[in-house]
Amino acid sequence: MSSVRHTQQVLHSSPLQVLLAQAAEYAALTDLVRATIDPRLSAGVNVVGWQEGSLSLLCPDSTRLSQWRYARRACIAQLRCQPRLATLTELRLLLAHTPPSPPARAKAQPRQLSPATRRLLMTAAKSLEDRELSLALGELASRDPDQEKP
Repeated sequence: MSSVRHTQQVLHSSPLQVLLAQAAEYAALTDLVRATIDPRLSAGVNVVGWQEGSLSLLCPDSTRLSQWRYARRACIAQLRCQPRLATLTELRLLLAHTPPSPPARAKAQPRQLSPATRRLLMTAAKSLEDRELSLALGELASRDPDQEKP
């Protein structure tokens, strides 16, 4: 597609259509890169940019990024053999950010009521006129956390 026709198409398209077309182009380029480069190197790598001879690749981890850096010249030569990438001059390698996993939370230990708190709850339960609330406070005051463990 000529650049003039492409520019005219972009001007008459909605922003969403432009983004979808760009995503489809990057997906096709990703498939082309994966078909051209050794699968051990290209697995998990995605094309995230292609502009003026510069291909931007998103690597899933630092090991893969280092491997691409080491093999950069050979990869450029292999990719240039593809007609769509004949003008390739540069590989930009980016590392995908993976958020750290949250630390494992320790299971919360049931809190034990002090004897003074138990007495206070029992006193409050006996003085209330609301029967349901009185029963709930009495049950809470008499609850033993050691008996609840399965």
